[in-house]
Amino acid sequence: DPNTAPVDGYRVYYGTNQSAFALAEDVGTATTYNLDKLKLSENVQYYFSVAAYNEAGESPRTAPLSFTPADTTPPRPPVDLVAVPPN
Repeated sequence: DPNTAPVDGYRVYYGTNQSAFALAEDVGTATTYNLDKLKLSENVQYYFSVAAYNEAGESPRTAPLSFTPADTTPPRPPVDLVAVPPN
């Protein structure tokens, strides 16, 4: 939910450790953000937190939420598969 106080933007903090976020993405005033824009590894659990900011500083961060991107690697084709023509 958007902050009720005037904000200049939001920062999404994320990383693999919920108590020490290694990365941050400034998303401007957007109140929704597609995680596909971030360089996340498949099958790795990430934690996310958001903070609003303005000229007075940054708000406390939200409680962390976790997300694990799924494996999107297509299956490998069968090996030694022989097609049999219909009779």
